[in-house]
Amino acid sequence: MFNGRTCLFEDDVIEYFNDYWNEHSNTDRLSYEEKYYKLHKVRRLHPYSTHKEFFDKIKYFEQVFPFYKLNTCYFLEYGKGSFAELHHDHISKLTTVTMLNKSEDLIGGEFIISDDNDSTSSIIDLRVGETYFLDQTVKHGVAKIVKGTRLVLITWMK
Repeated sequence: MFNGRTCLFEDDVIEYFNDYWNEHSNTDRLSYEEKYYKLHKVRRLHPYSTHKEFFDKIKYFEQVFPFYKLNTCYFLEYGKGSFAELHHDHISKLTTVTMLNKSEDLIGGEFIISDDNDSTSSIIDLRVGETYFLDQTVKHGVAKIVKGTRLVLITWMK
């Protein structure tokens, strides 16, 4: 099992990602997912592949994790009632979750990792700017949001 947490990006890069979300969350790239795989009631945004500046910043993951290459990335916004069931990202050799924003009134939305038989779970309260990374063997999810919102940037590496 390979997992951990760190701050990979400077504050200005986190701000850039938040600005990107704000500028593009009302475009055709945004979708509302009532249920998508193990995600429930989330807003998902895939960046435009032509946005070089965005992908130049995302490619930093390949420097930090040199044995992996970027496969895909997307934003997820969780609001009241949103959650992610415990699951594995089988199609990704390495997944990263970067906390971009949390509303001040956020209740719930903690990142959860669990062993395969669900007998032991850990609650990870990611701070804004922190990245949690995990390989495909790590079962994970997000606790249901009772109040507020959280915005994360997900990358899948191969």
